[in-house]
Amino acid sequence: MFAQRSGPLWRARSAFAVPWCILLLPPIMGSSMKIALLHACFLALLSSPLAANDWYVATAQSGGSDGEKSPGNKEAPFATLKHAIDRANPGDTILLRAGEHLGPFNLQKPSLTLCAEKDEHPVLTLSKGSDDTSVLMQLFGPDCTIRGLEFKGGEHCLMISGEGALLQDCRMHDSGRITVKLTATAHRCTLSRCEIFNSGLRDASNGIGVAVFGCVGAVLSDCHIHDVASDGVLLHPGSDSCTIERCLIENVRQNGVGLAYAGAEATNGACLNRITVHNCILREIQGAAVSMFAGSRTRIAHNTIVNAGIRYHPALWVEPVRHGSQITANSDLELVGNLIILPVSAHEGAIGIGQGAVSGQARIDHNHYHCFDGSFTFTSADAKLVKVPFDDWQRDSGFDQHSSSGDPKIDPNFHLNKGSPCIDAAPQLDWLADDYDGGMRERKKPDIGADEFNAGAILFVPPREGVVGTGGGTGAVRRNMPEKERGPWLEKVCDVIDVKAKADRQKISKAALEAWKKCEDEDKRMAGVYPKLKEDKDLLAIARGEYKKKLKEIWDNCDADLTKKKLLTAEQMQLWQVATRDLRE
Repeated sequence: MFAQRSGPLWRARSAFAVPWCILLLPPIMGSSMKIALLHACFLALLSSPLAANDWYVATAQSGGSDGEKSPGNKEAPFATLKHAIDRANPGDTILLRAGEHLGPFNLQKPSLTLCAEKDEHPVLTLSKGSDDTSVLMQLFGPDCTIRGLEFKGGEHCLMISGEGALLQDCRMHDSGRITVKLTATAHRCTLSRCEIFNSGLRDASNGIGVAVFGCVGAVLSDCHIHDVASDGVLLHPGSDSCTIERCLIENVRQNGVGLAYAGAEATNGACLNRITVHNCILREIQGAAVSMFAGSRTRIAHNTIVNAGIRYHPALWVEPVRHGSQITANSDLELVGNLIILPVSAHEGAIGIGQGAVSGQARIDHNHYHCFDGSFTFTSADAKLVKVPFDDWQRDSGFDQHSSSGDPKIDPNFHLNKGSPCIDAAPQLDWLADDYDGGMRERKKPDIGADEFNAGAILFVPPREGVVGTGGGTGAVRRNMPEKERGPWLEKVCDVIDVKAKADRQKISKAALEAWKKCEDEDKRMAGVYPKLKEDKDLLAIARGEYKKKLKEIWDNCDADLTKKKLLTAEQMQLWQVATRDLRE
């Protein structure tokens, strides 16, 4: 009688026999009671233990086998990654041993984890390297994680279409064209502590390091992008709520970060929405450090830019998008707290703003400029200023009224030295919590540029040999911080948000640690859900919703408790929420 039924609630799943039977209860039981019972059974499912599988892969030369009787365990690993992907279920982990693993690879299943076995160095590649027009790896499944792998060659090293992907501690290089491509469906993807280089070996005109094709919520953090044939990062029209933070982008032949481009299509009055580039170091850039075309609420803040615009474009280049008589401007643009050091050979100056390029509440201020030969210029077509000196720019443009110029006194790693005019020279930004190295910013008077002086250990620029990414990666904080480090970190947060009383600091730390532990418990519970739900997107969506709802509830309760006890003012609470944002996600 059920043969004609369709949809997830009618699939034969033994693991969900009890919930499905609830739907068949007699009509005398109300629908609201049935829903309540189904919800209760689902929550019970979330809390029940069920371990995911670990699969091991070695090359055939190292003793791996894809035979039918091969268990794919540590003692008898598979010979190919393709076979492991076929055998794995959602929620499983595939561990790769050292050696070259030949692709191409296609990940369709959700929630898989691919990673290197401890102290091993696996390399995913193609037989023809960068001359191969295949994509080395295509990732379609949602919520997949890839850690500690090296990708070499292919038209693209990696093309991501599934949402929620996390790439961490990976090296991707020697691509024929784009190295990492995020398609329009790759929402909420994160590239963290990755190294991306040697793009465009076959087609330099499209040799972009990371290309984002209109997805929502992409994050690049603590990545090292270098020796790129085209733009370091290019965001195509439609990209929304994307963040580039604490990245080192260097030795780029075109623009460091391109935010759309001339001729791009604008939708609802903008090509891009809510794009943030902050705490980055951009150096040795042939074109603009950041080019901006028809964005809405773009924020370029607290970056250190060294030797950009070497061959063409200003260091910060702002243009509208034109289609016939229609002009789409950059609305509500914010360029604040940036340190810009220009090369002697710079032709287009520090900032260039095209005709009709800016609208709304534009804020260009509290920046610091320097050129080693003492000359740097600014252009604003609307203000009829063409390559004018700094004094004329301040007087006639209406911008940079609180900005400064002169030797910034930086060290060889592009960090501030004692006595730098950039120290304590920027305004408070409520959303800004850390610096390039992951150190905490001063709250009321942060420093100009990517570095906060004397905020902790500094990172080498470029990173030392063997380091993947910038060498950073903790940002303000990550939920997996070792327990022994959490107390001192919370003490630093109390310093930044200006909590002085020792008793209040102790109460805040206690409440935060309790919420932290509850979040970890939710992480573990969620990790156990995927193997049970397999490929049922509807139930996975319910699980994700419950998980996010629970995390929000934990921190809402913590915030409410701190407010009720009058431990934090409204202003301090806002800063507290910014400082702990990574714990809440």
